[in-house]
Amino acid sequence: MEKIVTVLGAGAWGTAISNLLAENGYDVILWCHESNVVKDIELTRINKDFLPGVSLHSKIRPTCDIQVAMQSSEFIFEAIPVKHIRSVFNLAKAYATKNHKFIVTSKGIEQNTVMLASQIVSDIFGAHTQVVALGGPNFAKDIAARTVTATVVASNDVEVATQVAQMLGNGYFKAYISSDIIGVQVGGAIKNIFALTIGMAHGLGYGENTIAFLMTRCLFELGILSKYFGGRQDTIYGLSGFGDLFLTCSSSVSKNFKFGKLLGQGMSLNELSNKYASIPEGINTVQAIKKLIDTNNLNLPVCLRTYDILFEGKAFKCLLDSIISQPIDYE
Repeated sequence: MEKIVTVLGAGAWGTAISNLLAENGYDVILWCHESNVVKDIELTRINKDFLPGVSLHSKIRPTCDIQVAMQSSEFIFEAIPVKHIRSVFNLAKAYATKNHKFIVTSKGIEQNTVMLASQIVSDIFGAHTQVVALGGPNFAKDIAARTVTATVVASNDVEVATQVAQMLGNGYFKAYISSDIIGVQVGGAIKNIFALTIGMAHGLGYGENTIAFLMTRCLFELGILSKYFGGRQDTIYGLSGFGDLFLTCSSSVSKNFKFGKLLGQGMSLNELSNKYASIPEGINTVQAIKKLIDTNNLNLPVCLRTYDILFEGKAFKCLLDSIISQPIDYE
């Protein structure tokens, strides 16, 4: 196997994955959108904008040249916000070959098309393209600090999934494999909505009983959506489902949870959008899921009322009332 890999996206996550791969012996071509990030990494070996305080491996070579990034390696790790994936892949398309394998790590749903990241890859590069999805409770800062972490590597081609898992695995990073590429991505995307919800509940001061109640309903809706998209319902009980949901809904490191908590404490979405350079994936994802609810009559009260709170000015109590008023049913 070649010992060169490409990572598209030099945010915190892309940078952390690059460092992991470099520590595992790979030369890493790290494509950066911002030229100043390239200069910072070249001069200081630190990505001060997105992963400050972490010394980056000498085997990481940053570039702004998408042609160089695509032509350097067979393995293309994608770490780009979902709303920008299509534009970056359209740039990359001219340099793609049938040998390229795309490993998508973004957790979200494209708002206009309601596509997952792997589906965007297939839409742009063709249905024949080999695609792998990464999912699980993985904070970039913990991986950069070499904290023991586990992830799921999913693909319709288990041989390719195994190959990527071997590339990633080491003494502190355990990679499992799955054939449920859809279910793994649904878990990663939808939990961002629920992190906003749980964050708001914390910000409003709701007790632990309420938080636990909400978490279980979030997990239930995650199962519904996994099945709707074509994933397996049992996938939600693993790392990419419950694991990622628990992590994202219980830590202020999560942008979605932090955003939700600030909303619960009284800040508006407009105020937060002006305060922060980018909004978390959950804001975009909940808008995509609202389209599915409207067009498919899906019963997803947590998702629906989270949208209503964010965009219709409803009170958080409407979410709780919507769940409590559901007909009595088996749990």
